[in-house]
Amino acid sequence: MRSQDELLITTAGELEGTDSFVSVDPDHAAYAKFLLSLKATGVLAGEAEYFVAVDGEGDRVGRLAATLGPSPDVGLVGLLALNDKHGEKHGDKHGDERGDGAWVQSVTGALLSSCETWLLSRGVDKVYGPVDFSTFFDYRLRDRTGEEGQGPDFSWEPAQPQSHLLAFGAAGYAPVERYHSVFYETSETFQPRTVVRMMEPVWRAAVEAGMEFVAFDEVRPAGRLIPILEAITLDAFKDNFLYAPIPSEAFEALYAPLVQRLDLSLSQLVRGPDGTEVGFVFAFEDSGYCVVKSIAVRTAWRRLHLSSALVQRCLARADEKGLTRFASALVKEGNVSEFLQDRHHQHPVRVWKHHYVLVGKALRGVGR
Repeated sequence: MRSQDELLITTAGELEGTDSFVSVDPDHAAYAKFLLSLKATGVLAGEAEYFVAVDGEGDRVGRLAATLGPSPDVGLVGLLALNDKHGEKHGDKHGDERGDGAWVQSVTGALLSSCETWLLSRGVDKVYGPVDFSTFFDYRLRDRTGEEGQGPDFSWEPAQPQSHLLAFGAAGYAPVERYHSVFYETSETFQPRTVVRMMEPVWRAAVEAGMEFVAFDEVRPAGRLIPILEAITLDAFKDNFLYAPIPSEAFEALYAPLVQRLDLSLSQLVRGPDGTEVGFVFAFEDSGYCVVKSIAVRTAWRRLHLSSALVQRCLARADEKGLTRFASALVKEGNVSEFLQDRHHQHPVRVWKHHYVLVGKALRGVGR
């Protein structure tokens, strides 16, 4: 008989199937079931294995999935979840930083080891994570060290405790890409419309060049919106790290609920002179913030300052709605969106900044 603290790492198939994997994290069961169903039906390609950590009492205390990545030498790990109830017994509650992290590191490390062994057996040289099968879905870890200011966690951002990042680090993983979200609140002497006026020339130049800007909620019929977003996204992000296209069924399953649920009046499309949609800014209101989540412009239409023009239209609509807080969300350090942050948000008061990382590890002595 195993001791209470002894871990057994097994596969979901050796228990009662994927339900045993999903049940580790009941709070996010619907999300996990959604992704696993896309894998099971072949909508998301690539072989995957689902590992579950079981303690000496037979309780499932953690889970982690391994899947083949966008190229034959790359693997991904994701859908990490740890059972809060069992973490509390070791002073390491999932969302609590008061414990020393030893239990989180033990469970996560054991799961990572099993995933790495499985990936190595399939010829993988490098592994990255956490990535939930694809960068179209949840990925990255929160890095709470050095965060500026105090603020709440949002549902659209990674919100893991620092112990998760430390556990990956203890297992030999290191950051390969860094990201951040910056939250602003305008001052009494510098209102949103001032930002809009500052950016107006670039929008007017685009209009004079024949570009047309349209809010998402003005697209008719509404069913046309998702195929438009898909076509732009697949072109605009094709050179991103770990990018791999997903089938239309998966894209629609991901975005249709968002389009139906969110007020998308802040989001904007831009059309070229021939009426073809060439870019968009995806933005929405959350807790009084205008959240700029994604900016995408087709590669052939870059260098025309359309990203700035799209942000200007978004902020103009936010000003009309009376919003005085803004967030640039999940921006990769060094890309054009970060440049837009620095260029167009010089005057508003910076309230706080959240940091995130994507980590990786060489399995066969090779680098990124």
